[in-house]
Formats: sequence, structure tokens, C-alpha cells
Amino acid sequence: MFYKIVEDEGGENIKEDNFISLTYSAETEEGVIVFGSYDYDKRPTLMFSEKPYFKGDFFTALGMLSEGDSAVFKINVDLLVSKSGRPKPNTKGKYLIYTV
Repeated sequence: MFYKIVEDEGGENIKEDNFISLTYSAETEEGVIVFGSYDYDKRPTLMFSEKPYFKGDFFTALGMLSEGDSAVFKINVDLLVSKSGRPKPNTKGKYLIYTV
């Protein structure tokens, strides 16, 4: 996983089982939006932070953030597909880029 913390507000990082509110999108390296919270509702998504499924997954990334932070994460597509059982997005790139 590669990442860039865009906005760092400081404070305690998100932990497993924390109830969080966030907006996010995932896109291919070619710039095609695969999915995101805006697809469902313009309001932030409410969820519990989970134990990471594998090192470098979305929940690993969330654990690096605290309230008010924003970041961009690049997560390996092949690893994501093999560990999650989700279908592979139509991309030639090696990463999905999450903006949180």
C-alpha cells in the first residue's frame, strides 16, 4: 500500500470497532471511478472500522487516520481480489486508488 495523508488533523487514530463517518471513492489508475460512497448517498457513510483482512487493505489504511483527516491510498488490485473474493475491476493498472 502506498499512501499520502492530505490533511492531518492530529488526534487519536481510528481503531478496530470504532464507529466512523466518512466519504470515499475508489478509482483505477486510468481515472475510472469503480465505486464510492457518493454512489449511494451524498451524506457521509456510517460504518464500523473492522480488523484488517490483510496487511495493506482499506481497514489498514483507515487505522492511519484520525478525525478530520483526508488521504489517498493505493491498494494492490490483485491482493485485494485474492483476499476479498470480490471480482477484479476492469483495469490495466496494478492499484485501486482510494480517496478518503
